[in-house]
Amino acid sequence: MLCRVEGKNVNYKEVPLDYMVGGMKRYLEDGVHPCGFLYGLLTNDLSNTWLVADDNNRKHIGDWLLFLKYECPWDSHGSVSKVTQWMLDGGYTGRYNQGKSVDEVIR
Repeated sequence: MLCRVEGKNVNYKEVPLDYMVGGMKRYLEDGVHPCGFLYGLLTNDLSNTWLVADDNNRKHIGDWLLFLKYECPWDSHGSVSKVTQWMLDGGYTGRYNQGKSVDEVIR
């Protein structure tokens, strides 16, 4: 299953650094709690984002912000409450399959 935003797939090629794709994908699609850097970024905690970022991520914070704006569902980031709800819902997969029977679930 692909994470969809307004009828289009999230383009994971736009994630600024290849080694961060897995964490972002697990968060968006399944609601898996992200690492310190991604969590700070997603919750809009700039100081934590900066402090825990490795040198590569620190150089690409602007690119990360563009990825969030143009590729991610609006309700998957921006505050602690939005990120918490996204995780509780099970990400896109959990939201998409909400209320479906076991036979109807798409994975």
